Amino acid sequence: MKCALCGKKLSFLNAFRCSVCGQFFCEEHRLPESHGCKKERTPAVMSSKPPEKEQSLSKMKIRAPFLFEESKITIPKLLFPYNEDYLKYALFETLEKLHAQALLEPEVIGRRLRPDLIWLDRNIILECENFYKGTGRISEIVSHAYKYEQELGMASFVVLWKSTITTQNEEIYRKYGDWDKISDRIVQVDPITGEIEASDVFFKGKFEPLYDISLQYGTPGSFEFHSRMQYELAVWLWKRNELVSFEIPISYSKHKVYAPDKLVISNKYGIVQWEPHGWWSYAIDMAPPGVTVDVVSMDREDIIKGYEIKSIRNLKRGSKSLYERTIRELCGIIQSRLFNQVFIVLPPMRLPSSRRK
Repeated sequence: MKCALCGKKLSFLNAFRCSVCGQFFCEEHRLPESHGCKKERTPAVMSSKPPEKEQSLSKMKIRAPFLFEESKITIPKLLFPYNEDYLKYALFETLEKLHAQALLEPEVIGRRLRPDLIWLDRNIILECENFYKGTGRISEIVSHAYKYEQELGMASFVVLWKSTITTQNEEIYRKYGDWDKISDRIVQVDPITGEIEASDVFFKGKFEPLYDISLQYGTPGSFEFHSRMQYELAVWLWKRNELVSFEIPISYSKHKVYAPDKLVISNKYGIVQWEPHGWWSYAIDMAPPGVTVDVVSMDREDIIKGYEIKSIRNLKRGSKSLYERTIRELCGIIQSRLFNQVFIVLPPMRLPSSRRK
């Protein structure tokens, strides 16, 4: 891939797509005026009417992990994006761009339930799952969404990367209990383009909750606050044109990353092949010491950075001081020798007086 103006060789890290003409340019020529873009922008029109949501929903897409301008790309395993966590944060970013009222991992008070996303405008739950969960058994992939719908009385959808697992199991949909037309509750995301593929039930359905529920959201020190910090960090990194991944499991002593060595993606069927086949069974092999790194990024200079996010709850929970535990985890990540830079991310707070010295 080359800059359409100067011919400079580009990669998926330093390529910029012009929002006007759609061509790719280098950083120097990325702006329309810097490459003589002649295609006129559509003038903005002020209107008091709200946008047609139905039309925008049918064209929903999330931020694609990479620019697939070549048939084969090579990335560090630490940047593996095809898990439920990338889906969750990229989908939440899309909902924010649509000006939708949505909550990221809210806690249902009194139920100890934390759906990935609640889309308040439409009264639906969006639960992101790994396409390889339960070795691809649909009954396990939809189990959380099914539970939320039964217990909370809200229509629930499963969101996952498009793969042969979800496109070749239609007979399983018909056999799954009393949840009618389960295929209508499967939302697939194209791993190449980020486009969302779903039934009309998802795009056009009207839903009303069966029960009243109370939600807790964004409380400092809570789990959802931790997720929000992950999301805001990711948005900041995306604006810097960095590749981002989430919740990547590693082993300190083995210097090992638990992600596939090879992934084959089809334009039509999504993810069709991966090697080794059972790579997600890392829990068996990942004996301590090990950790799941909250956020990983790589910039245009190929600098790989790891971020550990700690909230107030992390620093207060348990009888032992988690200050030492935090340092131990950071030292372990550094010891793995997998990162060029390692950071700890904290909300504004006062450290105990004994730690100020």
